[in-house]
Amino acid sequence: MKKSTLVLILIASLLAFLLNVVFFFSIKEIIIKGIANNLLSQAQSIQNFSDLQELLDNPKDSWWTQEIDLVLDEIKTTYSLEDLVLLDTAGNVLAGNQLLPLALNPSDLVSSEILIFPLKKIEGNYFISLLIPFSNYILYGSSGVNAFKNFLLLKRIYFIANGVLLSIIVLFSGIVLLIQRRLKEIQNKAKLQDQLSFMGKMAAMVAHEIKNPLAIIRSTAEVIKKSKGQVDAETFDYITEEVDRLSRTLNQFLSLGRDIAPAPVHHDLIRDLSDWIKPWADRIIAETPPVLDSKYDRDQIKQIIINLILNALEVTPPDQKIILRVIPNQRIKIQVEDRGTRITRAIQEKMFEPFFTTKKTGNGLGLAVSRLLAEKHSGRLYLLQSTTLGSIFVLELPLT
Repeated sequence: MKKSTLVLILIASLLAFLLNVVFFFSIKEIIIKGIANNLLSQAQSIQNFSDLQELLDNPKDSWWTQEIDLVLDEIKTTYSLEDLVLLDTAGNVLAGNQLLPLALNPSDLVSSEILIFPLKKIEGNYFISLLIPFSNYILYGSSGVNAFKNFLLLKRIYFIANGVLLSIIVLFSGIVLLIQRRLKEIQNKAKLQDQLSFMGKMAAMVAHEIKNPLAIIRSTAEVIKKSKGQVDAETFDYITEEVDRLSRTLNQFLSLGRDIAPAPVHHDLIRDLSDWIKPWADRIIAETPPVLDSKYDRDQIKQIIINLILNALEVTPPDQKIILRVIPNQRIKIQVEDRGTRITRAIQEKMFEPFFTTKKTGNGLGLAVSRLLAEKHSGRLYLLQSTTLGSIFVLELPLT
């Protein structure tokens, strides 16, 4: 499954969830409006309730309150009201069973129209209250909205289910991406190993044919240089330097395919680093602990460090310094920080591949061989970050 497909699935799932939220909020308003309209229709019927109207029009006697209570109970039963009380225009309760607190303003008491009040929640239950005006009295009651409570419960369950489903989709997508990334890393590593093995075999086949002539050329150049004295000494120095460079390149080719199993021995890493960077001490800032005992193959780790140092010095302006930083924690991290330009994403993806280089005279083997040596030490070599202020390469080794 492609990464873009997973992203589309996530976006579609999120949009569906948001649409459901909007839908339920719209339904909520529709339900509340429907309940209020139904209650208004009931209030109009109550206002025309003949038995109640007759009692309110007749003068009060000793049985008036009891008779009003009976009529109010009948209305409550007929219209499924929670409570219903009769008030005077001052807000005093004259009759009825008051279960819920009154929440009336002075302006409500003088209203000539039926009033339906907003939905309210009391002790976990939902109610809508209504006010029905009569000539000198006010009928005030509340209706329980069980349907709305059920709707809210359904909405809560639906949102929880959708949230769980969305979480499962996100988790599944993340797992798939991690598996795909890991498979790609394994495939790339296998491909790299095949390339390295092939190149190593090719190098081994021609090593004998190349190394012997190189040795003869170097020896001949030394003999001629001695016989000529100081005449054209630079020319012969150039010959030997180029021969040495070709020999180093050949050794790097051979390193690609050989079983370069390290021979680790305990060393003081800080002392070794100090010795290795002495030729460039004036251009390096070392941030290291005083002592750090570790087990590694000195020649192989030196090869990695020298390669990183030379790369960093090459891209750093002459008037600036690079930083060599050692961070011992659960693992040893040796950072080489330069002051070069930012490495583009395209180069970062290929920089550790054999024979990839951006240098005019490079062979593209330095970082590839260095990473191979790091992995042989159960370590890693990677680019930590690259910005306009410079880049940081990290050699990570076990703390042994």
